Amino acid sequence: MVVLLLGGIRLALPSVVLWYVNSTLAQSLVYQGVIGDVSLHLWRGAYTIEGIRLLKTTGNVPVPFFTAERIDLAVEWPALLRGSLVGRIVMHHPELNFVDGGDGGQDQTGAGGPWLQILADLFPFRIDSTEILDGEIHFRAFRTKPPVDVYLSEVRASLTNLTNIEDELTPLFATVEGEARAMDHARMQLEMKLDPSSYRPTFQLALRLLGLDVTKINALARAYGDFDFEHGWFDLVIELDAKEGGVKGYVKPLFRNLVVFDVR
Repeated sequence: MVVLLLGGIRLALPSVVLWYVNSTLAQSLVYQGVIGDVSLHLWRGAYTIEGIRLLKTTGNVPVPFFTAERIDLAVEWPALLRGSLVGRIVMHHPELNFVDGGDGGQDQTGAGGPWLQILADLFPFRIDSTEILDGEIHFRAFRTKPPVDVYLSEVRASLTNLTNIEDELTPLFATVEGEARAMDHARMQLEMKLDPSSYRPTFQLALRLLGLDVTKINALARAYGDFDFEHGWFDLVIELDAKEGGVKGYVKPLFRNLVVFDVR
């Protein structure tokens, strides 16, 4: 009888988890969550969400705000051996789409969604780390001629020490490390330390983008500047330090061998 009961619970669990994930994604009033399937891996304390999509419910935006082929949520076994019950999230091929729609109703910025709370609610334990594999980030404008699509591809990032920041005796910042390709060729690197629990922005950020062929962003230049890049390269170096709402640092953009053509 006990075996049959346990077997019935095991068979019912995927449906229960699927209902729970859908309910969690429905917290936002502006975005609707759709998922393909949920798989359980009880032996390693994990489950997988497949084919997730977050769609804006207002306006007429032709692309989802967020998609991912698969999201794995699992217990951090090394941390468990040290006496901490925390979780880890791995996102496989996630994609973010920010859209300039020309007015507030057609824009897609992600505002209005309690994303951190949704992420926390998807797993029963505190999330200590997040990893992004082969991601993409797009800025799009469909109303312009030609349409704009400026993007980062091959995004790899890790966010660690999320739970340690709540240790009042030895507070540690969460750490972000990432890299990507801008327009499929220029390398971008990011290092960041931050305190997500701080009421005022508190972070240290270093970003470097080298060797962007400016002709790759001509659609953006035409849409917002009425000119073309005929030749040139763009580099960007940023270092910022924010504490108690104040920010200090520098932003250094550099154009090399630049040739511009005014289409007017």
